Amino acid sequence: MSDLLYQQTEEKVYSCLYQAEQFYGAEFPVSAISFDLKGRAAGQVRFPVNKQLFSRNLPLIRFNADLLKQNAEPFISEVVPHECAHVIVYHRYTQKFALKKHRPKPHGIEWQTVMRDVFNLEPRVTHNFALQTSKARLFNYQCSCEQKIHQVSVIRHNKMKRGVTRYLCRACGSPLFSENLSA
Repeated sequence: MSDLLYQQTEEKVYSCLYQAEQFYGAEFPVSAISFDLKGRAAGQVRFPVNKQLFSRNLPLIRFNADLLKQNAEPFISEVVPHECAHVIVYHRYTQKFALKKHRPKPHGIEWQTVMRDVFNLEPRVTHNFALQTSKARLFNYQCSCEQKIHQVSVIRHNKMKRGVTRYLCRACGSPLFSENLSA
């Protein structure tokens, strides 16, 4: 079943890119398509940083295999064009704006235009798929607010423990801290 879904997803990617090629009269190549994305994100486009990381300096499209399996039809019809639109914007606008030190915003007007004009889809930034993955471990943190507990993911917890970053309460603006609270 997974192999068939992967194949259908890849076919949709190339179909969307071909549709854009017909619309714009330009090519929109990608280096690869992978199904190794985890967590809440349904898809992601990784853009080249240097030529050693990406073949021919092209973007890589990544998909969340778990979300694909749980939501096959809407995933393929919504998430794939969403990610392809990022590839199209990259190819059409990155070179153009490179000299002006301006890059299009990830879900800015350029991306929205591609979603509407090329794919006839309403540009939606996030998916609404139910996440049926195992519940992540959360850590409790406090702020200056009275009796307020913030639950923080493992990644954020580890960053705060290492002193790499700190997070602030949106209500009071004070840093989050842990006083041997358990999740």
